[in-house]
Amino acid sequence: MRITPTKILNAIIVMILLSLGVLIFQNSPNVTPEGSPFRQTCHMSQMFQTNLQNLVHLSHKILETLNLRHFLCYSSLFGQIRSSSILPWEKKAKLCVINEEIAKYDELFLRRRFASSGLNLEYNSSDGKYTVTVDDRSTGGTNSTFDADFHGELHLIVFALDKDIRSSEERMYHRIGWQRRILPPDCDFSTTLECFPERLAHEPLPLKLFGDDTVPVPREGFELLKHHYPENWWREVKPLNC
Repeated sequence: MRITPTKILNAIIVMILLSLGVLIFQNSPNVTPEGSPFRQTCHMSQMFQTNLQNLVHLSHKILETLNLRHFLCYSSLFGQIRSSSILPWEKKAKLCVINEEIAKYDELFLRRRFASSGLNLEYNSSDGKYTVTVDDRSTGGTNSTFDADFHGELHLIVFALDKDIRSSEERMYHRIGWQRRILPPDCDFSTTLECFPERLAHEPLPLKLFGDDTVPVPREGFELLKHHYPENWWREVKPLNC
C-alpha cells in the first residue's frame, strides 16, 4: 500500500480525535448506560435510612391491623439478611403483598387507612404495585416520625396465586399488572412474572429485625432472592458509582 502525505495527515487527525475523546470521557461525570448523568450517591444519609425503615415499620403496622400478609422482598430482604437494615444506597424499600387478600379491600378504603397515619398510597395498575410515601403536610407536625425533607418510597409489590402456573407440581406466586397479562403463564419462559413457590409465603411468617423493629420476612431465608435474582442473588449489586 502506497503511503501518501494525505494518508499520513488523516491518520494523525484520527489519533488526535481519539485522544481528545479519551480525555473528555475521563473528565466527564458518571453517566448511565443511556448516556444521562448519573447523580445517585453511593450511600444515603443515616437519617434517610432511619426514615425509610420507619416508613416500612409504620406500613407494616397498618397492614397487620388489616390482616394482610406482607414480607420484605427484593433488595430490602437482601439488606435485612445482610445487616438487619436497609441497604445504605437504597432510596425505595420493598414489601410483597398477596393479591387475593388485598383485593378484598376497596382502594379508596386503603388510601384512607394509610392517610389516617399521615401516608399517601397510590396504585399503579400496569406494574401491579402500590407506592407509599409520607404526606408532606404531616411531616414535622402531627407525624413527627419523619423529617420534613424525607422523600423516600415504599413499594408494596402485589403477587397472585394462579392454579395454572406451576413449577414441578408446586403452585407459584407471580407478579400482577396488565403489562404482564399478555405473557404466557409460564414462570420459566416469562421471567418478568418473577414467580416464587407458594411455600415461601405460608403463615406464620418469621419476624426479623429491620432497623429498630421487626417485620415479616419470607420463609427459607435467601430462597426468595434465588427466584427474583437468579443470576446474582448471593452478591450485592451497588449503584454505578459505588
